[in-house]
Amino acid sequence: MPTEELVETPEAPQPLALTPLITLTATLDQLTGVDDVLGALRITLKHFGNWVPRIVGTSLVVKIQYFVRQPAGVPISIPIWGNDQITPNGTYYMIEGIDSRGNVNWCGFYVLTGSGSQDLSSLPQYDPITQPVPPLPPEIDVELLTILASNDMVFPGGEYTAFYTQLTGDVLLPTIQDMVPGNLYTFIIQQDATGNHQFVWPTNVFNGNTIYNLPSWLTFQTFVCTSTGSLYAIAPATYGQ
Repeated sequence: MPTEELVETPEAPQPLALTPLITLTATLDQLTGVDDVLGALRITLKHFGNWVPRIVGTSLVVKIQYFVRQPAGVPISIPIWGNDQITPNGTYYMIEGIDSRGNVNWCGFYVLTGSGSQDLSSLPQYDPITQPVPPLPPEIDVELLTILASNDMVFPGGEYTAFYTQLTGDVLLPTIQDMVPGNLYTFIIQQDATGNHQFVWPTNVFNGNTIYNLPSWLTFQTFVCTSTGSLYAIAPATYGQ
């Protein structure tokens, strides 16, 4: 009777775990001068505007607020990301000391940089009043942009989502740039009164149909932008006059 051979299944690779570079330490009675039986530290990330704060070079979202309790005389030790590792630029931490009755009896602002253990009692204060407001994320203008045709014309995908151009000659090297993932982009391309001009879709545009070549005829086609900045047609082109 044949025996079954046991085959080991390799373990799936584990995702890379990123570890905060700074360990913030504090003893509340040293900061407040009050030997309370129980206190807490509330640490809040500030000044990231309408952006989602992330670790530089990753998609990892930064924790916005920490709340750590501390028995009297026992130091707090908490891992935290340095502001130099966070986007957008210009963030800082508001750190509050809270007593056992829930009162905030001390508050300070700090920019944390570097790595290793950092003692809160010896860190310099930071003045947030001098900091400009973070810029808003780029907005999309949904109005139709009329753009002059040329062989190397550029479609500004970070400002408009619909484009009209009239071909007066062949367009062989067009580009579209700064597209926003998830947005739809519509192209309306018209032949001039002569017609028979060629239009080659940009290299990051896929499944674009051939432009109709009769004089004055229009070609309409819509694409969706992927996370990699490519445009894929959501339906075949349509044509009209």
